[in-house]
Amino acid sequence: MPSNPTDYGHQTQAALITAALLVLAIALTYAGRPRGVVAPRWYAVLLGKDGRLSTSKTVALAWTLVVAYILLVLIFNGPDWNVALKHLSPNYLLLLAGPFAALVVAKATVTTRVSNGTLIKTRARDRSVRLADLFNDDDGEPDLFDVQYVIFNVIAIVFVLSTFARASAAGFPEIPSGLVILTAGPAAVYTSNKFFGSDAPIVLAVVPSSVRAGQLFTVTGQNLVLATPAATAGEVTVTVGGHRAGVISVTPTSVSASAPEVGPDAGRPLGVVLQTAAGPTAYLDNALTVIDLAIELYGADTGTATVAQSVTLRGTWPDVPTAVPLVILDGGVLGDVRRHSEGSVVFVVPPLTDLGTTRTVSIKVRAGDRETNAISLSVAPAHG
Repeated sequence: MPSNPTDYGHQTQAALITAALLVLAIALTYAGRPRGVVAPRWYAVLLGKDGRLSTSKTVALAWTLVVAYILLVLIFNGPDWNVALKHLSPNYLLLLAGPFAALVVAKATVTTRVSNGTLIKTRARDRSVRLADLFNDDDGEPDLFDVQYVIFNVIAIVFVLSTFARASAAGFPEIPSGLVILTAGPAAVYTSNKFFGSDAPIVLAVVPSSVRAGQLFTVTGQNLVLATPAATAGEVTVTVGGHRAGVISVTPTSVSASAPEVGPDAGRPLGVVLQTAAGPTAYLDNALTVIDLAIELYGADTGTATVAQSVTLRGTWPDVPTAVPLVILDGGVLGDVRRHSEGSVVFVVPPLTDLGTTRTVSIKVRAGDRETNAISLSVAPAHG
């Protein structure tokens, strides 16, 4: 049995075999796949559910390679295994098992929270993998817990390898308990961050609290849409009292939308529901009141008009950008609307049948599915 320091050549052989085993394991993932089936990327074992480099998986794989390397070196040196493994428990087992425990708990936590909607994990739009993924959250921002977890595990791995390189073939060198605590603490914090952290949408307020149908309101909160430059209004759905609002613009902290017609629910506070493209929803009760605007036609800018003359009608009705108000004359004849706004519409008097002389007709305005009262207008034949 050797008693001298571990031979360097044996370390090189162990490192090469460890690398070969890793390559073999990756190659086996491609074996036996039917033709035409897309094979995973060779580094897929390191990727998380969202397609990004997983911190817990990467650290766990690093410790796997360290354990394999040390055991191979010991095998080449043929030690007394009772002596060689004397210091393996408990510190080494804690160092080696800690990252795997963090991986299992983190994976189970993320999977469960994605299923119940308290966490959103979307596939990475960019298929390239960056080392920065180990230290960043899903939005690409540095995450202190991930940084701490990675740094202290790297320190522990460097300590184990450097100490083992100077040790005799008699076995594992003793590791201070403080180093174990240094890695166990960040592992616990990293796992708890996966458990308690949340990026599900949260609605904090709706302003203003009272609007008319067609007017804009803004929903403010957190995680309302994915924090990417490509975020669009189509990624969010907003309903008011069960009536879908027209989303105009979105950011991670605010969504602007136009208030819908709410029918008999007008005039009372309604709940606002926001649903993201990923599925999770956020709700704020009694957040918005859609006012039932009285619809009334006051009169025209003239009491007598000729065919083909422009007439301006004034009154009270909502201006719905996507629906032009209709001017209805006797017999369902429609006037040619040229311009319209909230409370004003300009139309051209259309030709009327049997209009030999001036005749009084009734006129009303239809806005959406509602009609105003009727007023009278004297219509004369066109001059000439």
